[in-house]
Amino acid sequence: MNPRTRIPTVLTIEGRDLLTKRLREIHEIRMAELQPHLMGPERDERDVALFETLLQEAAELEGLLAEAGTLELAADPDQVGLGTRVRISMPDGTSEWVRPVHPAEATVDSERISIESPLAQALSGSVVDDVVQVSAPTGEWQCRIEAIER
Repeated sequence: MNPRTRIPTVLTIEGRDLLTKRLREIHEIRMAELQPHLMGPERDERDVALFETLLQEAAELEGLLAEAGTLELAADPDQVGLGTRVRISMPDGTSEWVRPVHPAEATVDSERISIESPLAQALSGSVVDDVVQVSAPTGEWQCRIEAIER
């Protein structure tokens, strides 16, 4: 993918919910716990730095959630696309589930992978039983698509 090409910010419904939950956790729990430690002579600058980091993350999440669209189902439910849950067989014989998503959503759980990643690029447009070639920085490898879920 061309690094200059901007991917429209589109989140899955579940991804939007998880990011909203993270934002609520930051405001209602993490920052609330830190606030009493930000004032007075016993103040620890590490708490201040953590509070500022959380404040920045919250602002970024608020902007993302305000700007992002919500993913509509793909035209072809049998093909791998943005938001599709895909079970792949790995070269070592194990299977794992992956879900190509917008890069902003890729960090919310271990199943989601950025649509910009070599694996997601290789899977895009494929169907069950396809064997795809993945061109990763660590080298070339293949995987087979075992199942697709919407």
